[in-house]
Amino acid sequence: MREFRPTPPTGGSEPEDPWALQPERRQAPSGPPTWGASSGYAHPQGTTVLVLGILSVVVMPLLGPFAWAMGHRALKEVDRSGVPATNRSMLVGGMVTGIVGTVFLVLGTLGFLAFMGLFITSTATVTG
Repeated sequence: MREFRPTPPTGGSEPEDPWALQPERRQAPSGPPTWGASSGYAHPQGTTVLVLGILSVVVMPLLGPFAWAMGHRALKEVDRSGVPATNRSMLVGGMVTGIVGTVFLVLGTLGFLAFMGLFITSTATVTG
């Protein structure tokens, strides 16, 4: 059987600190982006358009035309720039929900006018 003999420490009574050695820094890979990496930019109004569109459908249809117009303008900017936007789907979704909110606004306005017309004609026949 072999006898265990520890190696004597170098440079003093303390063993070498393994954390004192600096690992070699690797450089970032160059070339085309890898799978799953974003290649483009995020349009700054993407979140705003989506939030306005969702709010126009759920809470306040008055925001629908604003979401529609802002989404349309932002999509035109993205198409003109030539650089793909990473949040294009947010812009499209916000614009579409803005269109739906605008339709709700128009239907609500027409319903309100029809109700007021019926109310006015019913009170005119009762009093007249």
